Amino acid sequence: MTRRKNVEGVERNRRIKEGIEGVKSGRYKSYTEAAKELNVPCATMTHRVTGRKTRPEAHEDEQILAAEEETELVRWIGRLTASGYPPKPHTLREMADTIRTRRATGINEPSAIYVSYDTLGHQWHKRFLNRHSELESIIPESIEAVRIKETSAAVIQKWFDDINYLIQTHDIQPQDTYNMDETGFSIGSIKATRVIIDKTQRSRYAAQPGRQEWVSVIECISMDGTAMSPFIIFKGKTLSRKSIPENTPTDWSFSCNT
Repeated sequence: MTRRKNVEGVERNRRIKEGIEGVKSGRYKSYTEAAKELNVPCATMTHRVTGRKTRPEAHEDEQILAAEEETELVRWIGRLTASGYPPKPHTLREMADTIRTRRATGINEPSAIYVSYDTLGHQWHKRFLNRHSELESIIPESIEAVRIKETSAAVIQKWFDDINYLIQTHDIQPQDTYNMDETGFSIGSIKATRVIIDKTQRSRYAAQPGRQEWVSVIECISMDGTAMSPFIIFKGKTLSRKSIPENTPTDWSFSCNT
């Protein structure tokens, strides 16, 4: 059984590192002051300064990948998370296998010999996640790839500026302010597939290529809590009532987009 992630240990190591950097930058006058301020053992901090390794570092030789290789894997996951294409566990294992198979002896020689390794086990990615608290395995929310491509900080900021301008100009009250959102459900795609993300980016989406058939749901709610019933839109010319479950709320509305 895979061990549970030691969240407290990861957080303590982070504070110790912060204290050491704080002393070097002059933020703290001594390691004693830093340890007291950050609530970590002073002896542990001074041991780290003198070169004593952390527990994960001490067992690095027992790991399949070196620390530098795992660091690059974490960066790779971060880039994929930002692009909307976080890797699945088997993709992560394949990348780790690729890194191992690229190791060579006599790398600067024309006849470099590459080492062959056994395939990684199915539980390896869980141990990898335990060592990196910034990563998480989740079931993502689907989003069309074009929506990720056309989204930027400048576009979002302009949208909020325009909304604020309209509210101020026309003196729109909260009870007259409604938020309408459109949520899409992809038909024929499997949602219950876990992916590995960098949770520090606060993105839980996985892009879909946009070729699937989508069912749209429009929902609307006011700032005073008043909500309108959802409006479900199917793709097609006619709507078959037989496809709607009998226990569907009577105030829901259905239609087609053509």
